[in-house]
Amino acid sequence: MSTPRGARYKLHYFKARGRAEVTRLVFKAAGVPFVDETFSMDQWPSVKLSMPTGTVPVLEMGGEKYPESGAIVRWAARKFGMAGKSDGEQLVVEEVIAGVDEIRDLFLSWFFKADPQVKADVEEQMKQKSARYLGRWEGLARDTRSAQRVYTYMVGTSLTVADLTLFDILEQLDSVPSIDLSAFPKLQNIRATVASLTPIKNYLETRSSSPF
Repeated sequence: MSTPRGARYKLHYFKARGRAEVTRLVFKAAGVPFVDETFSMDQWPSVKLSMPTGTVPVLEMGGEKYPESGAIVRWAARKFGMAGKSDGEQLVVEEVIAGVDEIRDLFLSWFFKADPQVKADVEEQMKQKSARYLGRWEGLARDTRSAQRVYTYMVGTSLTVADLTLFDILEQLDSVPSIDLSAFPKLQNIRATVASLTPIKNYLETRSSSPF
């Protein structure tokens, strides 16, 4: 793997989006180079031994390794100015991160379940939770007009990690048969806004495909 010029950060995770993708999106949106250190499921047992808590994602910087996806995402958002400007904005951003974490937990559980009945039960839980949370966020999303188009953000008039978090989970939920995302047009507009950003667009065009 080639090291991006000037990279001070290394992100360790599976060859998947999973719990690391929002951090990747933050780095890409901020234009900050980083090493995306990925590995296969078969490699995981040996990689696990080198991780502080035996879990990933892990962010490595300054010779230290830092675990926990939520901690990494929140740190990156603050570091690169995507945590919200006012107290109210920051609270909504935190709400979205926490709420999406709950939905993602169910999504990953659903994805890996083999038993059809158990999978169906988890899907129903995910459907109900998604409807409740996405419905609330649909009502909070804001439109911002420019000369060229209308942009939609979760808070304020510029990109935050809340937008990137929603972009990621909406991509994942596309694969869940019982969840109808057309009921959330403003959140879909946020997704389109994120996808239109040049650094994100460039990243998506070269990103390896992943089932989760």
